[in-house]
Amino acid sequence: MISLEYPAPIPFSGIPIPGRNNPFLVIHASLKLRVKISIGNAGCNVGGAVIPGLSSIICRYKARLEEALGARIGMNLEAEAAGLMPRSSLIALLTLAMIEALGLESGYSFSDEEKLSYASILDASSGYRGWPSSLLRAVRESAVLKTPLIYREGEGSIALPRLLNAAAHKCIAVDKPPILPDESLANAVTHLSGTLTLKTAEAFRKHDLEAIREYWRMEDGLWYSLWGIMPSRNHKTAPDIGGACIIEVSEPKST
Repeated sequence: MISLEYPAPIPFSGIPIPGRNNPFLVIHASLKLRVKISIGNAGCNVGGAVIPGLSSIICRYKARLEEALGARIGMNLEAEAAGLMPRSSLIALLTLAMIEALGLESGYSFSDEEKLSYASILDASSGYRGWPSSLLRAVRESAVLKTPLIYREGEGSIALPRLLNAAAHKCIAVDKPPILPDESLANAVTHLSGTLTLKTAEAFRKHDLEAIREYWRMEDGLWYSLWGIMPSRNHKTAPDIGGACIIEVSEPKST
């Protein structure tokens, strides 16, 4: 049995627009995800801190991994966390754990770059068509590098200071990303949402909490316009694979 532990990255900013490459900003929760994996010859069992449908997603990843390796793999996986985690965080971390466990089982320690590269190859197995798998890669990179960051597909990531903690309060399933029938409207929404995420990252670098809160109020307005998710005074709407999460945000306790 292999035991692994990961910090819990939580998506904070970024709106998924179909066919567009918008950035995502990820911060960390105070909780950790603990994973136990045993490797065998056949089978796939997932238990612990799971959500409906997650077991089948993880097992699809495992099947895709078997195809890539040309070998059958058995896997029993148990995951536990002390609080709610977004679907994107769980998928990103559990698939990362699968890659790491296979390496350890064979006596090989993957580099951070190898873990991220191999896991990203499998992301087509998530089953969430139309939702950007770059969100999974943003979360996964934040976990491996152990830092909040902003990430855009094809451009990599930039580390950010840890100004805020996040806790998932409630996660909402949405059938599909918004379909914007007018190209000029889609361009405008894409530009505005991407700019808000970039401005939020800039505010993180400047340690400007007031600006961060102003930008998140504007982004919450976009979530309401596109999905009808009502903004909350003390919570933020944040991106998730297959929907959105309402997260509670606080400043880290000084030590």
